[in-house]
Amino acid sequence: MIRSSPLVPCGGEHSDRGIRFFSAVLPSFDPSDHHRTRSRPRFWAGALNIGAEGQFYAGAIAATRAGLHLNGWPAPSAIAFLLFASVGAGVLWVTVPAFLRLRFGVLEVISTLLLNFVAEALVSWMVQGPLQETKRIYPQSDPIAASARLPLIPGTRLHLGFAAGRRSRPGLWVLYRRTWWGFTLRATGAGASPRALRGGSTPDRVIATALLPRVGSAGLAGGAEVSGVSYALFQSLSPGYGFTGIAVALLARLNPLGIIASGLLFASPRRAPAVCNARPACRRSWCT
Repeated sequence: MIRSSPLVPCGGEHSDRGIRFFSAVLPSFDPSDHHRTRSRPRFWAGALNIGAEGQFYAGAIAATRAGLHLNGWPAPSAIAFLLFASVGAGVLWVTVPAFLRLRFGVLEVISTLLLNFVAEALVSWMVQGPLQETKRIYPQSDPIAASARLPLIPGTRLHLGFAAGRRSRPGLWVLYRRTWWGFTLRATGAGASPRALRGGSTPDRVIATALLPRVGSAGLAGGAEVSGVSYALFQSLSPGYGFTGIAVALLARLNPLGIIASGLLFASPRRAPAVCNARPACRRSWCT
């Protein structure tokens, strides 16, 4: 009975087994958490951005490109520059859907979805072309500079981006719930007429604006994945974080606290088999 719990020793190990289990699960929880945390403003405004995968890859490409040229930089400056580049790439990636929405009325659900395939093809070309590793053998990039890597939280596999994401929630809640901009997003999503919106804004403009924090955070997630987990760019870097983030946010009904619980619910089945397979003795006690 006692050995069947993942929080107790296995094979003579100490009781930190559960801590290591969750430190293995939470890295899979964190990237899609960036996606789902910023899913709220676009849903409130009625914007349907299905392109988080593409924006994630755009941020990862920019982070890799920057990280390969940051040798000799102080760590704080290198990390800040890398993450800034990833956010900028994510925002730049959404300018096409935003322009199509404002100029031609093309629904962002179509344009952002199609751009996912463009981003995947772009990553494939990058790792076999401009960003391929020096020996030109494997379809991946060289590792980024050590100074551009996010530090790990001691005793875990979590990087500091995880802690930063948790601390940003109160500020985002205030932004979306206690500011006029947040009210405008919710009013647009509720179907308010253009005359009811402040400053002559139109619903299309509000929707285009609502996409920015979403894609900026998706690009940031790509940068954090490269800087804190993989340290290099390769194909299939994301196992579907963008789409998973949408499902998790909807399951939590866009509630910030509920998103944490639903994120763990989605991340655990993704990582638990790998953790259990790491040691046969633990596989018997955890997974049977």
